Parts: sequence; C-alpha cells; structure tokens
Amino acid sequence: MRKVTIIDIAKELDLSPSTISRALNGIGRMNPKTRQQILDLAERWDYHPNPHAQRLKKSKTFTIGVIVPELTHHFYSRIIKGVDCVLDEAGYQQIICVSDEEYEKEKKAAEALLNARVDGLLVALSNETREYGHIQQLINEEIPVVFLDRMCEDIQAPYVMTDDFEGAMQATQYLIDMGCKKIVFVKGPEVISTTFSRLMGYKESMKRNEIGISEKQIIDHGDQEHLKACLKRLIYNHQIDGLLAHSDYHAFKAMEIIHESGLNVPGDISIIGYADEPLANYTTPKITTVKQPAFEIGKTGMELLMNLIETGDAGEPKVLTTELIIRDSTKNK
Repeated sequence: MRKVTIIDIAKELDLSPSTISRALNGIGRMNPKTRQQILDLAERWDYHPNPHAQRLKKSKTFTIGVIVPELTHHFYSRIIKGVDCVLDEAGYQQIICVSDEEYEKEKKAAEALLNARVDGLLVALSNETREYGHIQQLINEEIPVVFLDRMCEDIQAPYVMTDDFEGAMQATQYLIDMGCKKIVFVKGPEVISTTFSRLMGYKESMKRNEIGISEKQIIDHGDQEHLKACLKRLIYNHQIDGLLAHSDYHAFKAMEIIHESGLNVPGDISIIGYADEPLANYTTPKITTVKQPAFEIGKTGMELLMNLIETGDAGEPKVLTTELIIRDSTKNK
C-alpha cells in the first residue's frame, strides 16, 4: 500500500504542500481551524513523516539548490519564478547555479551545492551531460533531487516535464492539416530527453498520415551554418513546405534563412517553434509555437521536492500538457 504524502493531504484539503508541512511541523502562523483540519486528516489517513527527514530537522539549512542550463531565455526564468512562489510560502531560499549547457560547470555546481548543505536540489540537465555521477553522489549523500524539464533514465529520481511527444505530434498534425506534406524537423541536442520525445512525436504524426520521411528532412540543430546549408539545399530542391523546430530560436533562424532565399513565411513554408518564448510573439510574422507551462514546471517541481524532503516520497512523476499557440507563421485553411 502506498504511503500517504503531504501532496495527498494538500490535494484533499485544497491547500498548498508547504501549508501542510508548516502545520505538521508546528511552524509559522496559521488559522487554528485550518491547522486542526490538517492534523485531523493526517491522523485519520495514518500519515507518518519520513524518519530520516525527521532526524535531519535540526540540521536543516532551509536552502534549495537549483541548477539550470541558462537564464537568458524566458523558459528557465519562468521555471525559477514557479520555484520561488513555493519557496516564499515555505520559508526556504534558493541558490541558483547556471551550467551554460556545460557538463563541467554542472558538475562543479552540484559539488558546491553539496558543500553548501542544501536540503534538496532541482536540476535541469545540460546539453553536454552524458555521465551522471555528480547527481548520483548527491542522492547517495541523501540529498533529495528532482529533475526539471529534462529527465534522466539512469538516475532513480522524480521529475516534472511536459508531454513533448504529444506536443510535437500535435504541431506536426497541424502543419499537415494546413496542407503541408514535406515537413522538416530541426532537432535539438542528441543527448537530452526532450529532443528524443519531440522527434518521436514528429515521426509518429507523419506515420499516422502515411507521409514518408527522408534523412534530409531531419536536420541536427548544429551550428547556424550547418542549418543554413541544409535548409537552402531543401529549398533549392523544392523539398520543404513546412518546418517544426526544437525551439523558437531555431524557428526564428529558419525563418531568416527562408526569407534570405526569396521565399515567404507562411506563403511558401509554414513554421512552428517550441516553448513560446517572448521572441515568438515579436517576430514578423509572429511564430506559431508549442507552449510549455514553464511556471508550472518550476512550481510543481518544488512541490515534489518539498514532499521528498519532508516524507522521503515525492509522489508520482508529473507530465504536464502543452498547448499549440496559433500565430502568423503557419498557413490558414
């Protein structure tokens, strides 16, 4: 039988996990009626805190470590905002480390956060990370870890991510519904889980519509010159009428290359990006994109981590839904 967690109690009472934690630990101001309601339900459901977490109460630093690949893009800054909204209520603070998509920086950040005695860690893996000993070390030291956006099958840890398979499949289907048949996919870094999920979603949609895919239609994001050369070759040979990109930034670059080649977006080629960065709404034309709920990723990730810290059980991994935002870079029927 699964152990009752703070998140279970929070859902039942329509309260935040941090409110439940404060009530159970007798800290912070709270309506006495609410506190008693929480304590009564905890007793009725036979809730028991994690013994290891209880032993560590006195040595808590009330500090959370966060490692993200970068903060220049809106996506990760929104994740941090989501984390922050839970931290504020729970009385924690966060130490933010940026890996710049580099494995060595990520590894050093993990070591620094371990030395800082953080109570838990949220991590979005870098593009370069192929070895996970630094994350496993944290878990071995009994530091709770939750993955954000990018999961790792080699590490047994909870995660929060979006359904990128479904998001990419929906976007590809929309291009097909708009009349596109020669759809190109610009994929992200090979090592990260989101690249695989989005590529599989694209392939599945093409398969369901019985549209063949050639190797030339799947372009590695590589550097800009590589992307430019591949796209211009497809344009010259009339082998592209739609494009789905791993990110809004790749979509924007593709749109520039298409315009340089004398073609029009969306008249000649329809384009869809991914993530819904502010950039997508400021370009001409504005870019149709798959919106990821970045704020909710951070908020949900922090709630799982709080539960893991307090009970030793984060609950089930969370897969959040995406939304296709229709703008001007795709054709109308």
